[in-house]
Amino acid sequence: WACDFAALFVPAFMLIADWIVNGSAVRKHLAIHAASWGIAIALGAWWMTVSDLEKSPYAVLDPAVMVAPPVKATAFSRGMSLVATPTGLNIDHDLPPAGGFLNPDEPGSNPFLTATTGIGLGLIALILIAARSPAGLALAWFLLALLPAAYFIPPHLRFNERALYLAIVSVGLAMPWIVSKVVAKKSTAVAGGLASVVLLLAAAAGTFMRNTTWQDEYALWEDAALKSPGAPEPIVRLGTLHSDAARSMLGEAEQFARNNDRPAAIKRREEALAEFGAAMNFLQQAVELQPDDANLRAELGATFAY
Repeated sequence: WACDFAALFVPAFMLIADWIVNGSAVRKHLAIHAASWGIAIALGAWWMTVSDLEKSPYAVLDPAVMVAPPVKATAFSRGMSLVATPTGLNIDHDLPPAGGFLNPDEPGSNPFLTATTGIGLGLIALILIAARSPAGLALAWFLLALLPAAYFIPPHLRFNERALYLAIVSVGLAMPWIVSKVVAKKSTAVAGGLASVVLLLAAAAGTFMRNTTWQDEYALWEDAALKSPGAPEPIVRLGTLHSDAARSMLGEAEQFARNNDRPAAIKRREEALAEFGAAMNFLQQAVELQPDDANLRAELGATFAY
């Protein structure tokens, strides 16, 4: 419920799933569904009032901050692509345009073409739902989870892969249905089973490799800088990490010196200077990407001071 604004669609997904499984017997569960819709309405009201009193909850509808339709179309199209083929993911995904940021001044995708694609897929989802096919739920989930992520984000916020997590659930919903169709025939059951095992192992291996990157903060932001060369955040983070490490090493060097351990103090100070050099390299790159960031310039100046 709390993962994202798009989670307010969950009651609709539950109702669709109940219809697919039970058909007209869904009427027996109306009380349960009413409770879910009530929670969604309460959370929506809370989000629009109590949790956001310092700013207008309708800011995304203000013409002064609304993102141009071509940019929203780009976010939606790119989001659909990443959900279907989630490759090259990183903590600061460089979704176009503007290096991960929505920029009203940047050109984008054709809104008419994107809307036509979305409406066409929506009609297919409705037909599948009417036929009580699980594929209809997967497709509806896919589209509805992407809409708020792409169309209700102010331009000063990032649209990145974290906005796609709820939409990726649709892939998990669709895969069992696809496999069930493949293994329905004995002639394809073995091949389908083996393909499923290979897919699961590949997904598990990919997740394991990604988790090893996320366990190391340096590796995490180096991966992001490599995959998103135009995004400033990874460079800023790397500069800050090296700068903090250098200051910590200087403190340790002073402690060694007070303990009359001169060799250890000299070695630690040399390591600190190397870290300061790395920090200055990253921070200078970051200033080139964000020349108007006063805090960033102050951090660079403090690093030069050492």
